[in-house]
Amino acid sequence: MKERKQFTKEFREGAAGLVSEQGRTIADAAKSFGVSTWTPESG
Repeated sequence: MKERKQFTKEFREGAAGLVSEQGRTIADAAKSFGVSTWTPESG
């Protein structure tokens, strides 16, 4: 099984900021950071 990447709080906030503050799409923000747009559900 592949190990999940762990992202810092600052990294997650930066990625969210691209979407909420700059109006970019989630897919575009994910591409900018080199991460997948697919995220498994947690919980």
